[in-house]
Formats: sequence, C-alpha cells, structure tokens
Amino acid sequence: MKLLSSISMRSLESKSDGFKIVIILAFIILMGIPFLNRAIAVDETYVAEMANQIIKKPLDPFGFEWYMLNRPLASAFTHSNPPLLSYYYAIVKFLFGDANIVLHAFFMIFSIVAALSMFYIAKRITKWPLFATLLLIFTPIFAVASHNFMYDVPVLAFFLISVALFIKGLEEDNKISLAISSIFVAIAFLTKYNAILIFPILSLYAYLKRKPKYIAYFLISFILIFLWSIYELYRYGAVHSISFFFRWHATESLSSSVLKKVSEFYLPYSIANISYLGGASIFFFFLLVPFIKTIRDVILLGALTAVNAVFAVLLYIKSAEFLSGQYTFIQLILLTIFMTSSLYFLTKMAMSLMKFITDYFINKNRDKTLLAYYIFIGSWFFIALFFHIVFAGGNARYLTVLLPPMVLYYCIMIEERIVNYNITMQKIEKVFFYSLFTTFILGILLSIADYQYADTYRSFSNNIAYKYKSERATYFTGHEGFKYYMEQNGYIFYDPLVHKLSNGDVMIKPNIPHPRNLDKSNKNPVLVDKIYYRTNFPIRINNPWAHAGFHTFANGFLPFSISNSPLDIFEIYKFV
Repeated sequence: MKLLSSISMRSLESKSDGFKIVIILAFIILMGIPFLNRAIAVDETYVAEMANQIIKKPLDPFGFEWYMLNRPLASAFTHSNPPLLSYYYAIVKFLFGDANIVLHAFFMIFSIVAALSMFYIAKRITKWPLFATLLLIFTPIFAVASHNFMYDVPVLAFFLISVALFIKGLEEDNKISLAISSIFVAIAFLTKYNAILIFPILSLYAYLKRKPKYIAYFLISFILIFLWSIYELYRYGAVHSISFFFRWHATESLSSSVLKKVSEFYLPYSIANISYLGGASIFFFFLLVPFIKTIRDVILLGALTAVNAVFAVLLYIKSAEFLSGQYTFIQLILLTIFMTSSLYFLTKMAMSLMKFITDYFINKNRDKTLLAYYIFIGSWFFIALFFHIVFAGGNARYLTVLLPPMVLYYCIMIEERIVNYNITMQKIEKVFFYSLFTTFILGILLSIADYQYADTYRSFSNNIAYKYKSERATYFTGHEGFKYYMEQNGYIFYDPLVHKLSNGDVMIKPNIPHPRNLDKSNKNPVLVDKIYYRTNFPIRINNPWAHAGFHTFANGFLPFSISNSPLDIFEIYKFV
C-alpha cells in the first residue's frame, strides 16, 4: 500500500500518452480476465436469442416469438433494444463459437474503445486524463457492466468515440472526423436508444463553441437511422425506435394523473438512480471529503443526512408491505449513506455548473474555452440523469453514460478547489490515490458478487435440476439466465396458455427471476423440496431479501448490500 501510494499521479500524468494508454489497457485486461467465464444472466439472454435468430435469418432479426416476464409476445419486435449488438454477437458466435470465454474476450473491445475515447476527451478538459480514465473503468457500474454481453458498455463505447471525434472535428475544422463521428452516433443509437442523448449534448457543445453549423453533420446520422427505419417499416410494418419511445411505459404514464406518475415512476426511479450513483460510482466517501471546506458545506451535509435519515425511517415502515420484507438497520444505513453522498455531490456539482454558466455569459475575464468544456460536461450529466429518471428507469448499469461526465466534473471541481482554497498537491495526491484504490476494490467486490449471482443458474441447471426430472414432464418458470440454461439442458419453459399440467408433472421455480408466482389453475402443486444456493461472500447485488437492485430497482433501492441471504432459493413442486 505504501509503495503504491508513493507513486505520484503527477509523475504518471507527465509520462507519454503511449505509456498512459498501456496502463489503461493493462487495468482493463487485469479486471476482465478473472470474469471471462461469467455465466449469461439478466438481459444477455435477449441479446443471445436475437443473435441465434440472426444466424438463421440475417435480415429478419425480430422475426421470432419469445417470452418476456411470462407474457407471450407475438414478436421479438416488442423488445426494448435495437438489434445491432446481437449482430455483433452473431458474427462472433458464427466464427468462433459461443464459449463464454471467447464471447467475453471479444466484448472486451468495447471497454477498450470506451476507455481510450474517455482518455482523449479528458486530455482536453482536465490536467488528469489518466486519473479520470482509470476512475471511470474502476467504478462498480462500469466494472460489472464490462463483464457481460449487455448493451450498456457497447453503447458507451460508441457514445464516447462519437463525442471524441466530434470535439476533434469541431476544434480542428476536420470534416472527416465530423463525418465519422456522425456515423458512430448512428451506430450508438442502433445499439441502444438512450444514445439519443448525443444529439442535444453535442449540439450544445457546438453552440458553446460558436460553431452551430457543424450540427449539420448529424444529417449523416439521421440518414443512416432513417434507412434502417425504412427497412423496419417494410419488414415489420412499424419502426422499432418509434415504438420504443411510445411504449417504454410512456403511454401509461402519460394517461396517468400527475400524482400517480410521481409515485409510481419518477419518485422510485429518482431514489434508485440517486442511490446507485452514491453506492456504485466513485467510492461514496470521496464524493464528500474533497468538497467539504466551509461551515456551509457542513450544514448542507447535515441537512441532507437528516432528510435521508427521515426517508429511511419512512421506508422502514412502508417496506413492511413489501414481498421481500422490511429493510434491515444495516440496509437503511447504507441507503442513507449512498443517497446523502450522491445528493451532496450533485448539489455541489449543480452549484458549480450554475457559476460556470454565469461566468460564460457575464464574466469577460474567464477563459471561454474552458467554460465551454465545463458547461458541456455538466449539462451532459444532468440531461442524461433527467432522461434516465423519466424514461429508462431504475437500473444501475443503465447509468454508464452518466459516468464519464460525472468523473470529468469530479476532476473539474477538484481543480477549482486547488485554486480557491490553496490546497496542497500532497493532499490532492492522497485524494487521487485513495479514491482510485477504494473505487477499484469496490468494483472488484461487486464484480465477484455479480459473477456468483449469474453462476447460480448455470450451476443449478447443469448439476442439480436433473435430479428432479419427472417420468412425465419437467417444467420450469423464471426468465433471464435461468431460462437460458434450463432450456439448454432440455427442460420445458412453462406456458400456462399452452401447457396443461397433469399428475406427476414437476415444476422448478427460482425466487428471483420473474415470474415469481406459480400458476395453480390446473392442478394443486405440492412442494417437495427447497434448494438454497448460498455463499460465504457477504455482498449481494441482485437480491430482494438483501434489497439489492443493481440489475433492477424492483429488488431494492440499494446497488449492493451486505447480507448472508441466499443467492436464490429453488422450489421443486410436483402436481397431484
């Protein structure tokens, strides 16, 4: 530890770009190799199923039926993400097979692209580009998301490379960079629709740089997206992206009362997103310590702590009605810490951004180039946060596109405090080292917890499920990775609209993947066994008993929790 802490960030930042890139790549590989064999879980099953369809019919990615949360869907067209990532998955699988290690190795390229793009952007905005890039890839949200096949790191990679190229093109009047940036904007949008955020934030950047004419290059993006949309309209009779924005709980929320919208959508999404940022981005302690300098800062921290403590008490009372039970004292303390640290940092960030906006338009003595960067980064963060609260919902990995501006603004605020409070570089070096170290450790710990959770369903399906095979039929219920591995082993996913249960049939049901309720309309189920999957590792990230909802806030408002609860409980029923 002493040896590591003695390494000066100033000395590392003074090295050549090539040296710093080697460090970045080394950490990505170091953090990726232990998790190359992570099991498929959560939304990866949708990426994989669509890839299988593409291998069979490359021009018909949505042309098959599948189940989502036990609802029979007429077509995969109702899925909420575009098919581009599944095309990549299909190519890798077709050429090299579908071994997890192979797929994870090929998906690591997205982490590399995201990190290198971040480094290039950070070089223009902060004196600490290596620190900013390492802090990004160490955050638990990025670390966990980089070990799966889902959409979040790939869209971040295309998002960041489009931003980096747009900045280069605009500042150097490089038309080729602007054109390539626009192509990557289209690729990002066709990877995941939250990339629509690129358009307003880069338009704002062009405006701040007084070069709004470069927004015209987005025409290339629109043409590419339009061509794919025309194909979708011809093939499926509708445009998938338009269907998504009207369907993603928008129609229900628009038809609801204001109070219902707030209570059912915006309030829980806000709580989840704030908690996830406090608990799974930069280590929570360092969202506070560098920015507490005056008595007003202490008062602000105290007020936020008090408000969140009151909320924790109310949640304790309300959670008695939850299916997963009441939050424990430790869980409420974690939630209070996460929300307080997040809200404190967001408040300081908003105050700083307002000052920069005021200086940009009023103070003629400030450097307009730096102010444009600062306003661009701050606006990127808050626009993305608003989008995810209103549209995307509560899911920690959805917040990957918020991480780069959050980390960059973290550096900006520290640099401002060096000037305003005459902070010594020795203290700043300690902040840099310990924030990197603690964030890295937390990212690894949550990655281990995610690995164990995903492996639960692979292990059960491969090693235990066969013991309960019926002479008649063995069904199962529950989606995500459990469904993927059970079907690989020949078990039948139970569809109450198709299958009729008979005497002797066996049903296997996990407790975490939906659907959690068991259909009892045909025969009475008799519980014959319960299998608890346990681990001595004390961290949970997707567990309703621990109220940890990293992959969905329905499991809890905490991104992770300290708990000895089982990874999942499998119930075995026989129908008589």
